[in-house]
Amino acid sequence: MPRQRFDACEKRLGRALLANTRAHHTQFARISARLNASPIRHRILVCGERVGTHHGRAAQALRNGIMARRRQLDGYDKLLASLSYQSVLQRGFALVRDAEGRAIRSASAVASGDRLEVELHDGRIDAEAQAVHLEATEGKASPPARPAAPAAPANPGVRRPRNRGSSDQGSLF
Repeated sequence: MPRQRFDACEKRLGRALLANTRAHHTQFARISARLNASPIRHRILVCGERVGTHHGRAAQALRNGIMARRRQLDGYDKLLASLSYQSVLQRGFALVRDAEGRAIRSASAVASGDRLEVELHDGRIDAEAQAVHLEATEGKASPPARPAAPAAPANPGVRRPRNRGSSDQGSLF
């Protein structure tokens, strides 16, 4: 009896090994189809195109940002040039400094004999104050009063003509 059971198991073992091999082969074939490299290659290609597109957009945005900043800085340069004291000198004014290089803002800050430096738009002049003439200071008579200006017109949209013949104000031109 044990020998018969052994013989029966022996016959079944060969068929079982073949069936097991076929089952594993079928399972391996199904899995190997999913492990195909072409979907992965396709995914890599699509992602590469996206990266290229995003790279181009980022480069364009960077160029646009740089150009906007450059235009903004150009505007600042123009503003600085218009606010600079040198642009005022170009219009015919002068900057006067004392011997230490400090700007003089009032005639009362200068005494007769002081060394001065006068800066014009095209150069500098060394000078010496010979006399100081002050206007309307304490203890001195003030200049004659100007006649009162006529009242503003009732219609604010209409301009009143300027009095160009007045002799108490010189022309800048």
